[in-house]
Amino acid sequence: MPYDDAFAERIGEFDAFVHDRCRSIIAEGIEQGVFRDVDPDTVATFLVTLFNGAHVRWVTEGQSTDVTQELFVEYVRSQLLVDDASEPAAERAP
Repeated sequence: MPYDDAFAERIGEFDAFVHDRCRSIIAEGIEQGVFRDVDPDTVATFLVTLFNGAHVRWVTEGQSTDVTQELFVEYVRSQLLVDDASEPAAERAP
């Protein structure tokens, strides 16, 4: 492991926190009919991996996170939101 035990433990705790928060948001979105019926745990794992990868590239290479942010938004729109949920509420049919 590349870190000392205390540092690795804190990183693990933070990853678990972000994963749990993402999973909760996704599950709530499914219940509210905003998100498609996806596996919240699997999507949360994907998102944490995406966020971690973007962070590592930013820290180690100074790479902007702009592209990752754009792809994240596109993923949410194309894979998570139900078809009409990406339209502002005022534009949706009653």
